[in-house]
Amino acid sequence: MKFKTKHDLFFIILFSSNSFLWLIALVVARSLLPLNQAIQGILTLVLVLAVVSWLSANYFIVYELQQNGLIIRNGPFVKRISYKQIDRTESVQFKLADVMTGNRVLSSKEGVILYYTTNFGKKSIKLSPMDKEVFLTELSKKVQK
Repeated sequence: MKFKTKHDLFFIILFSSNSFLWLIALVVARSLLPLNQAIQGILTLVLVLAVVSWLSANYFIVYELQQNGLIIRNGPFVKRISYKQIDRTESVQFKLADVMTGNRVLSSKEGVILYYTTNFGKKSIKLSPMDKEVFLTELSKKVQK
């Protein structure tokens, strides 16, 4: 079962403004600095990769409940958490400080913190599924099996 991420205008503005500043810096560096053609080509490639990765990381977040575990797709990045690793979940309202700290794959102020155990210790990840209650219900069914 797949769950798309919930998008809040606040997060879109926050991520867009930061990315916009990087975009402007790359464009200015590419156009105003006396650079040879090879370096301008590299800056153009970096610019295209930055825009594509920003779009995919911010707009294509999917949480997928599979048979063996939770798959979190954040653009080109994929994280797998086995149901056996999950200790507990917590439904929360995120604050700006929550966004800036810790491991996160979210784009909404409303979400879930998933606590799990790895070989390296206890960890947590912040998620923001579109339908939080259904996500938590389905996840708890999978974890209990």
